[in-house]
Amino acid sequence: MQTDPQILPTIQDLQQAACLASYYLAKEPDVFAAIWADVVGRGADWRKRAIAGQEALLKLAPELKVPSLWP
Repeated sequence: MQTDPQILPTIQDLQQAACLASYYLAKEPDVFAAIWADVVGRGADWRKRAIAGQEALLKLAPELKVPSLWP
């Protein structure tokens, strides 16, 4: 599956997201999971962008591929 380059985040954005996700993984994984569920539930365009970002994030920080974060 090819991803639209306009929706791919920059490396700096991914690093910031990885830092936040790491914090939530350690401190409040349920909060992160609820936010993720809300974002992907907002419609097809939101879901498409969120999943593209998630895929890019997990390539940069594979240690965040934890089921409790991504319901």
